[in-house]
Amino acid sequence: MLLWVFRLVIIFAILSVVYIALSRYYRWDKKKELENRFKAAARDESEKETFIAEGMVGYDRSLKKRLLLGVFALPLFIIFGLLFIANFM
Repeated sequence: MLLWVFRLVIIFAILSVVYIALSRYYRWDKKKELENRFKAAARDESEKETFIAEGMVGYDRSLKKRLLLGVFALPLFIIFGLLFIANFM
């Protein structure tokens, strides 16, 4: 039993690292996309920070960010589901 708990902690730690890495990458990618769109629109440089901040607020509310939680949650649900099936059915 203790071995399973140890394995679940290791899996949880690995999934946490993967989630954080993907989250940071996608935020960086969105910021670069917003910077490129700003340059293409040829706006005044003083509006750049506001433009990027507004775009990142939109990203924070996006479905893509919420789906990224699936990378973290889905494997854990599968593991717990298999453990439940193996032990109680």
